[in-house]
Amino acid sequence: MIVTVETRYGKIRAATDGGVAVFRGIPFARPPLGALRFMPPERPEPWPGIRDGRPWGPAAPQLPSPFSVLSRTEAPKQSEDCLQLNIWTPSLEGAPRPVLVWIHGGRFTEGSASLADTNGRRLARRGDVVVVSLQYRLGALGFLHLRELGPGSPGASNLGLLDQIAALEWIRDEIDAFGGDPSNVTLFGGSAGGSSVAALLSMPRARGLFQRAIVQSGVFTAHDTESATRVASGLLEELDLSARDVEKLKDLPLERLLQAQQRCGARLTEQLGDLPFQPVVDGEILPKTPLAAAQDAELNPVPLIVGSNLDEMRILDAIDPSLRELDERGLRERLELQLRASPAGGPRAAQSALEVYSRARADRGLTQAAELWCAIESDRLFHSPTARVAELHSKRQPQTYAYLFRWGPRASGSQLGAFHGVEVPFVFGTLEDHSLRELVRKSHETTSLARSVQDAWLAFARTGDPSHAALGSWPAYAPPRRATMILDEPPEVQEAPLEDTRRFWQEIAESD
Repeated sequence: MIVTVETRYGKIRAATDGGVAVFRGIPFARPPLGALRFMPPERPEPWPGIRDGRPWGPAAPQLPSPFSVLSRTEAPKQSEDCLQLNIWTPSLEGAPRPVLVWIHGGRFTEGSASLADTNGRRLARRGDVVVVSLQYRLGALGFLHLRELGPGSPGASNLGLLDQIAALEWIRDEIDAFGGDPSNVTLFGGSAGGSSVAALLSMPRARGLFQRAIVQSGVFTAHDTESATRVASGLLEELDLSARDVEKLKDLPLERLLQAQQRCGARLTEQLGDLPFQPVVDGEILPKTPLAAAQDAELNPVPLIVGSNLDEMRILDAIDPSLRELDERGLRERLELQLRASPAGGPRAAQSALEVYSRARADRGLTQAAELWCAIESDRLFHSPTARVAELHSKRQPQTYAYLFRWGPRASGSQLGAFHGVEVPFVFGTLEDHSLRELVRKSHETTSLARSVQDAWLAFARTGDPSHAALGSWPAYAPPRRATMILDEPPEVQEAPLEDTRRFWQEIAESD
C-alpha cells in the first residue's frame, strides 16, 4: 500500500511495512555541500513533484568501525548529503500520537539512522506511536572546532548537535502530518546518541523541542575548547595545512579528509584520554557539560530515564587482544595513569581502587586483570556519572528513573556480559534481524525481556512514568534509596546497586 503526505517542503510517498507506513530519507536541512561544509544547517529547499520516501538515505561519511568484528553490519552508502530522517507511523489519522526520536550512536564518527537494529516498525506498531530516527554529521565534518584558530575560520562548533536541533525543529513543524503530536516528543539515544541526548538537555536552543528524554549508555562530558582546538590543529597538521588555510577544508576531497581524521584520531585518542571528535563546551551552543549543567541545576528539567549496561567496556576485550595479556602490575599502572589528573589521584588512589575492586571481584565474579580493568572503566565512564546525574536531576524533577541493563548473551563461549550497545535490539524489538544476532538470539527469554523494555519506554513516552502491568512499579530514583530497575529476565528493582564503586568514583570526582 502506498501513502502520501504533504509537508511544507513538498509531498512525499512511502510504502507500508507490517501495517506501519515508513517514510525514509526525508531531508530536514539543505545538503551541507560545497560552501555549506563546516557551516550550521539551513532549512531544506522545497522539492518539486512527489518525493520517493521508500529508499534509505545515505549515511554520514565515515570509515569502517573497529566494532564491526562483532556484528553483521554492512557498510552503508554514504554522502555528505546526509541530513535526513526516517519516520514510522501506524496511521496518519486519529488522535495525535506520542513521538519517539532516536539518535544513533557510534563514537561520533560512525553509525546511521538506517540500521536494522534500530528499525522503528515494531516499536511504532506495539505502542501506537510515531518513531523517528535522524542523522547528523560525524567526525571532523560534525565536530571539528575551528573557532579558536583565528579570524576567518569557517562555521561554528558542534555542527552535529546543531543538525540534531534542526531535525527536532523540522519534527516540531511537520510531524502532525504524519500522525504525531509535536507537543509530546521523547528523545532517546544510545552511546554517542545517549551523549547527544544529554548534550541537548544542556542546550538552551533545544528547550521546548522535546518533553522527555532517555539516555542509554551516554556520557555526560565534552571537550573544553583547548582540547578541541588541539584536535583541530592536529587535523590541519595531517593535511599539511596551517591555521591560515582553514577555508581550504571546504574544498578538500572527502576521502582525503576522512583519512586525515583517522590518523589524527589514532594519534590523539591516547593523549587526550577521550574521543577526539565529540561535542565541545564552546560557551554558546553548549554552555556547559551535561554533568556541570546538572550540578548547577541548569539541565532541562524534563522527565528522564538514565541507565547503562553492567559490562559496558567488556567490549574492549573483543577488539583489543593485547588486553588479555594484562597482569596485576599492568592494571596498577593503567589505574595510576587514569587517575593522575585528579587531585586525589596517583598511587594512593590506585591502591584504594584496587582495594575497592578486589571486593568487587568476589561480588561480580571477576578473576582476570583484564576483566577488572573493563569493570573499572565501565564504572568510571558510565555507571558512576549516570548515578550522579540521576541524583542531581531528581532534585528538580521527581520523574527521574534509573536502570542497569544486566542481561548478557548466553551464546557458547561469549564472555562479553551486558556489553555496550547490547540493549538496543531489546528497545526496538529487532531480535530477529539485528546485527548482533550471533550473540543475542531470539528466544522466549530475550523476547520476554524485550517486551518489558519496549513497554517501559512506551509508557514513559505517554505518561512520563515507565511502570507498566507486566513490569510492575518502577520507582523514581532519589538518594538514599537509589531505586534502580535491573533489566534482566526477570526484571527487578534493586536499591543502590554497585554502591561501593559508585562512592569511590564520587569521592574522586568531588576532589577535582
